[in-house]
Amino acid sequence: MPVDADMRKVGRIFVNRFKEEVSEDKLLCSDIINVDWTDANKVKAYRESDEREYCRILVGKTAILLGEILEKAQAE
Repeated sequence: MPVDADMRKVGRIFVNRFKEEVSEDKLLCSDIINVDWTDANKVKAYRESDEREYCRILVGKTAILLGEILEKAQAE
């Protein structure tokens, strides 16, 4: 299925704003929360830590950001 130019533009806007406003210029989950998902001990430590709350906050910020971008794109 081809992607139209408008969706590419919206995708670029989202990624750029996400990196600037939500994730401190990072894009991958493992980089954002600094967990090596291939290391079982690090994953276990993450799951037992308070870092999970940080991820919940990031998901909320991301949802708000995406909503703003989509509303603006729809209005244009």
